[in-house]
Amino acid sequence: MDLLLELAFILSKYPLKSLDQVLPKDSKMRRLFDAVSKGIIQTDEEAASFLYETSPSDKRYLMLKRNLINKLFELLLSSDLEVEKKIRKSKRKDIFNQEETKFLANQYLIIADKLLIQNVYHNAEKIIERVRQKAKEYHLIETEWECVRKLRTIYALKGFANETEKYTLEAQELREEMIFLDNLKSYWEVMQAKTKFFIGQYSEWEAEAYAAEKLTEKYYKKYEEDEKNTHPLAKLYGFRFRNTRLLQSQPKLEDLQKNTNDWQEHFQTYPHLNTPTRNLELLTAQIYTHRYAGEFLQALQLIKKATKLTTYQAFNKFKIQELYFDTLLKINEPKHGYKQAALILLEVLETPQFERLDKWDKSSWRLREAYLFLILEDKDPKLVRKFTPNFYRKNLLLQLPDEPITKDKTGYNIIRIWIKLVFLFYTGIEDFVSEANNLRNYYQRHLKDSKDERLRQFILYLIKTAQNDFNPIFLIENKLVLPKENYTFTEFGCYERMEELILNFCVKVV
Repeated sequence: MDLLLELAFILSKYPLKSLDQVLPKDSKMRRLFDAVSKGIIQTDEEAASFLYETSPSDKRYLMLKRNLINKLFELLLSSDLEVEKKIRKSKRKDIFNQEETKFLANQYLIIADKLLIQNVYHNAEKIIERVRQKAKEYHLIETEWECVRKLRTIYALKGFANETEKYTLEAQELREEMIFLDNLKSYWEVMQAKTKFFIGQYSEWEAEAYAAEKLTEKYYKKYEEDEKNTHPLAKLYGFRFRNTRLLQSQPKLEDLQKNTNDWQEHFQTYPHLNTPTRNLELLTAQIYTHRYAGEFLQALQLIKKATKLTTYQAFNKFKIQELYFDTLLKINEPKHGYKQAALILLEVLETPQFERLDKWDKSSWRLREAYLFLILEDKDPKLVRKFTPNFYRKNLLLQLPDEPITKDKTGYNIIRIWIKLVFLFYTGIEDFVSEANNLRNYYQRHLKDSKDERLRQFILYLIKTAQNDFNPIFLIENKLVLPKENYTFTEFGCYERMEELILNFCVKVV
């Protein structure tokens, strides 16, 4: 069923005129497709019952599902051709973004290949030349390389030695550039993988991002005399590497702002590069920049914009919802912020895709639920049962995630530790001094040299508070003083809000 769900989701993005021809409206296949597309059906059990009032093992259902999947494959392969016809009718100039153009070009190259297999090269050459021109225009270097190789084959069939040698040299030059760009891509993908579940800041990742950034600059220098020949994808990787390096350090705000501004200008110069995925990537970088500056309302505006580009089915909405939840709890107007954050939390936990997340992603949302529970207990206890059901009248410590990411010393792991400490206080377990000593040792080993000033000051505040048994007089006399900006991408919740919350709990206990 997963494949059927994903195919229906992808095809919902295309305005397909041929849908009624391939899947007639009164057919069982169309009924199933429509039900899956609308989210009415999520499992094989539901689908089999919906169509035949039987089980998923029924041969009728299995055959229909297999046939439907094959039909959807056909629709998916023809979808770009249909979109191309529609856009040409509208006479738009910005026909496709880079990804769409690549898929369409590949379809035409398959047609050319079928002609060349039969040594029919006259029309194949025309098709390939048109595709190559489009590949140059949209900076599709792999597609251009394929075109040049096919042209070399055509001129070899014609017996034109000079042209064959010419295209051989062109193919070699394109291949060298293609290998370089692929190296940049591999560096970027490795960096993405390393930082996927590790939200802390690490000097080695900062160094790796810096080295990759310098590699792209070396590529720029190759084309200093002819800027037009600089491949714009190389510059795009440069912006990505620079953004990663800056986030892994404690940068100057103007450096972050300049990088995202240059990134945006690059997309304005090359609009076909601004695919939905890359646009979301830039928006995320801009959101982090506003958060770093403490500009939370501006960050919220971009988050709402980014939300429109994401879906749970594509699994890219969870990251934006993380930012949305966290930013709502940072703004200086908390009256409604925590209620909005609670609604986001419930939406995430109830979406079917949540269960398919990695265990670390699930654990991070459990920590958010724990954090929200503490806020609701302080602000509006009546809402605890509604918005944080996993923590309502239960052993609170048992509800916390119990699997630390041991290597993520300055990110996930420290968040889990300080939330546990606050829960120990809230539940009345008198073991603060021991836990504070453990936290102090952790600080000395992993945090004392951190560039994150806000995190260091907050953890020191918690250590001293716990060592003084969460005494309200001590808290009043030793206020938490933090920088009003430099909110790093690792900061979880709002440290100032936690200070207020702890003091309120202390007063209630007294």
